[in-house]
This record gives sequence, structure tokens and C-alpha cells, in this order.
Amino acid sequence: MAIFTNPCRQALMLGLLCLAMGALAAMPAIHQQLDIAANQALQSQAKAGEKPPAAQLSFIPPREADRLPLCPSMLQIRKIDTRNPGRMRFAVTCPGLWQSIWTVRARLLASSPQTPETEAAPGKAQQGSHREKVATQDSKKDAGVEPPHPSAPSSSGDGRVLIRRGDKIDIIASRPGIEVRVSAEAQNHGKAGDIIRVKNLASGRVFPARVSAAGVVSPLE
Repeated sequence: MAIFTNPCRQALMLGLLCLAMGALAAMPAIHQQLDIAANQALQSQAKAGEKPPAAQLSFIPPREADRLPLCPSMLQIRKIDTRNPGRMRFAVTCPGLWQSIWTVRARLLASSPQTPETEAAPGKAQQGSHREKVATQDSKKDAGVEPPHPSAPSSSGDGRVLIRRGDKIDIIASRPGIEVRVSAEAQNHGKAGDIIRVKNLASGRVFPARVSAAGVVSPLE
């Protein structure tokens, strides 16, 4: 009996090692095809003529993923439910061998409300904004309306300060079926409806946004 113990154990270990290597080899192929299928699903959800939002994908394999052998033929990907970008489900099938259900989570990356021209020439953007502000004030004077002083409190809402400088806040941009939420830091105090400057904590960029609720702002259109 002792003569056969070591060879049997070696054969068993070799078989398990081959199975694990086959599962590891199957993973890149599955990830690559799921990446294509998930991006196609996001593109189909975008409005006509619009570019689909950039997204960071993460793959959640099933429990049996580490036991899946390498598929000798082309994998087949079928959508099960892609209505929620944060939890899309796909069926991955190796014809004649196995089928598993994978989950793909898409974290949508918020785009800055500033245009590339504004980023390339901030001085020109500030000059243009100043000219527009002066023109608006001149038109109000001509109409007999005294423009409000910049430091005057906002009359929108109930007058309460909803956001204070240094507060950690959320920038929320909503579209039909999609909501993008980004963490930021307030650079000014603000009441409901006020336009304040906020700093995107991920990119470090500062831009104006409108106060919509306590701790929440929305990007300017």
C-alpha cells in the first residue's frame, strides 16, 4: 500500500493543478468578452446621438468560476438583465461544457461641466463671464431695476444656508435612467438655488455648481 500512496497523491495534486490552471486561463477570455458586452449594453441605453458615459467595470464571478475549465470553442455571452448599470447580469456559456451567471458593475465616471476650451483657456472664460455679468447689470439699470449687491443674501428657498465652506458634499447629475454621484468639497457657503464653487475630490478641479439640497449640488447646464 505504501508503494502506491505517493504516486496516487502526486496524480491527484497534478489533476487539481491542471484544473486550477485551466480556470485561470479561462478568466481573461471571459473578462474580455464581458467587457465588450457590458459596453454595448451601456451604449444601447444612451440617448440617440449621445456618447455613452465612460464607466469603470468590475466583474463578479460565480462561486464555481475557479473550477471552470478552459473552453475549446468561442464563448457565448447572453444578456439577462442590463437595466441597472450598477448590477448587470450576463450568462456565459461554453457550448456543450458549462454555463455560469456573471455580474458586471459599471461605475459611471462623471464628466466635468467645463468644456475643453474652458479648461485650455481659463483666463478667457473668466473674462467672458465678467463681460456677461457687466452687460446684465447695465441692462437692469437701463430698465430701472437696481441689480442686487453680490454679498446680498439669496431670497430663494427659506433663506437657510444649506452648504458651508469646507463641507463634504455630493455632485449629482441625473439623466433618464442614470444618476451620477461624485464626492466634492464646498468652496463657499450657499443657500438653495445659489451658485457656489465646488472642488471635485477625485480630480482636484474647481468649478461652479448650483445648490439643490443640504449637502447636494447639481452641475450647471
